[in-house]
Amino acid sequence: MTGGRRWGLPIVLVAVAALLAGCAAGPSLGSTGIVIGTALPVTALDPAADQGAGGELVAEQIYPHLLTTKPGGDELVPDIARSARFDAAGAYVVTLKKDLLFANGDVLDARDVVHSFRRQTAIAAKGGPAPLLAGIASITMRDARTVVFQLKKPGDQGFPAILASPAGAIVDEQTFPATRLATDREILSARPFAGPYVLQSLNPGELLTFRADPAYAGALGAPVSPDITLKLYSDADSLAADVADRAIDLAYGGLGPAQTGRLRDDRLDLISEPGGSLRYLVFDFAEMPYGTKHSNDPKRALAVRTALADLVDRQDLADRVDAGATSPLYGFTSDDLPGASPVLRSMFGDGRGGPDSAEAGRVLRAAGVDTPVSLTITVVPDDAATGTLAEYEALQSQLQVGGLFNIVLSKVSPAVLATGREKGDVAAYQGGWSPRGRDPETYRAPYLVDDAHLGSHYTNPVALGLLARPATESDPTKRAADLLLVQQQLATDLPVLPLVQHRQLAATASGVTGVVFDGSLTLRFGSLRMP
Repeated sequence: MTGGRRWGLPIVLVAVAALLAGCAAGPSLGSTGIVIGTALPVTALDPAADQGAGGELVAEQIYPHLLTTKPGGDELVPDIARSARFDAAGAYVVTLKKDLLFANGDVLDARDVVHSFRRQTAIAAKGGPAPLLAGIASITMRDARTVVFQLKKPGDQGFPAILASPAGAIVDEQTFPATRLATDREILSARPFAGPYVLQSLNPGELLTFRADPAYAGALGAPVSPDITLKLYSDADSLAADVADRAIDLAYGGLGPAQTGRLRDDRLDLISEPGGSLRYLVFDFAEMPYGTKHSNDPKRALAVRTALADLVDRQDLADRVDAGATSPLYGFTSDDLPGASPVLRSMFGDGRGGPDSAEAGRVLRAAGVDTPVSLTITVVPDDAATGTLAEYEALQSQLQVGGLFNIVLSKVSPAVLATGREKGDVAAYQGGWSPRGRDPETYRAPYLVDDAHLGSHYTNPVALGLLARPATESDPTKRAADLLLVQQQLATDLPVLPLVQHRQLAATASGVTGVVFDGSLTLRFGSLRMP
């Protein structure tokens, strides 16, 4: 289809009626199609908002991107783009495919692309993905199908991955305001979707129904299953109980160690892959023992961090405590990312990934550190993003082996932890990172930019210089080498102590197949198949 853009008013009226009907009764779980359950919160449909993990799960199904990750892998491929490349000056030029449409009939062209990115940065919703777009200097429309991104670092090799992240969702200019978030009702009634699925109805707090979009022209292809229902759960136990009872076909999102063991006992099919989210112990270089607020002895402070690293048993945390819901983390990025390296495995403990209390004692004695060293770790019990209380109680026991440390766990609310970090009153705390992009720099930058994410008072000009080099390096071999140097510098300084990596986990019943975890870091509905 060619020609001008239109509003599609009759479709909007039909959609409003469908919305009201959905709110009144809601879809039946006995209907045809696959029923998925999730305990991930869906807080908003607007991709510029803080959607929560559940919102991003929904957005992956209904909004297109210029680029996406190839199904089943990490390779970036065009989604609704026909081509995407750096020009000679280092700008990123994207040309759209022909005849693109939203589900409501509006034409999808370069104006929508420019609008999508400009509104993200204009709204800058708290907790939203707008910070990922900080590297864009300007975005302009060359013609109806061509968009030019001028970058603050021309030739930034990490930028294509941003286009495939939640920050890169393309929305309908006719529906989404330029300076405020669209409401869920506005979005659902206008049907401004151009992903593999169209969101048909939303029963707030309970059910969302999806229908495959026959006009989708992106890289993910036509969905195998045309109808999907997503049921929202407030707790993981209820989700696990329903999939075990075959009340739903598949459970994804929010399943933890307690549910994992139970589902294995119920002989359900469990699919588990690295999930991208990391959990680690964060040190405040000012407040920690021998930190700059106290005796300001960097040598002894580093010895304390090193000895703690020698005592951690990550395999025990992953296998015994987390029941396979996590895997050991020996580096500073997700294991499945290009350039990931288990640098900590050989540098600490027994040199094979295990703990070594004798080595920890040697490090402390060599630095003249009196033992036991007292350290308070501030934790938020059962924070799904950064760890569980069980993990940190096990870690406390590990760190006290040999009597070298006296570890106290201070259990607080998220608000109290945030206040303590701002005031600089927290020596070490439970931390984590769930990146929204697949480029390795999205993992490493938070450790290195002082107070941008960790509030750790750590900075290292050498490491920052190393981090800047890979950004514009187009040679993959040289880029990988520079990224390894960054990780080695982080391992030497230990601003954080990596512990475990979250695993994406799905439990299937009713013979559902086609669960694929890939570089999208979420579940794509389109590959799911009923027997």
